[in-house]
Amino acid sequence: PKTIPETVVEEYSYGRCMWLAVALHERFGWPIYAEVVKTAVGTEILHAYVKHPKQELEIDILGPQDSVDRFGGSLSTIVGPLSSRALADLGHFELNPERIRAAVEVMDEYVVPRLHAANIDVTSPRQPARNRVLSPPDQLTTNWPLSPGLQEVKVGPTTVLYTVEPTGLHLSSLRTPTRERRA
Repeated sequence: PKTIPETVVEEYSYGRCMWLAVALHERFGWPIYAEVVKTAVGTEILHAYVKHPKQELEIDILGPQDSVDRFGGSLSTIVGPLSSRALADLGHFELNPERIRAAVEVMDEYVVPRLHAANIDVTSPRQPARNRVLSPPDQLTTNWPLSPGLQEVKVGPTTVLYTVEPTGLHLSSLRTPTRERRA
């Protein structure tokens, strides 16, 4: 695999790691884990990554490792397994398709080659939503955007994230707002 530029390592270790974790989770269905620390204003995510369910390897921008770097020392806690939505709720951020799309590009360029080089099994113990192929784009009759890459569309209250590939539309996730719980 090619060398990861230091700027990319920094960017996806300190600030955009959660987007890469979401991209890996959406592609492979592997659970997300987050290193968090409690602050005066709430919970802060220090680092997010995925864990391979069969091989017990942790995966972030540097690829598969026995253990990813921990930034908080004894002050931090590891939380997981998490879904993309649970990570976003924990970190108080929205799942932004543009940031996920950028993380997918980084993942495909730097992380996936490292998974293949390490002979990492990229199958999932469950069938992730993204593997549900609707139909090849040229055979669809839809008003959904069909340009290649990650797309988002609202269907009533549900947000659908999907990837357009020559083989078809691959569903990434379905998000429906939850009703507020009554006390």
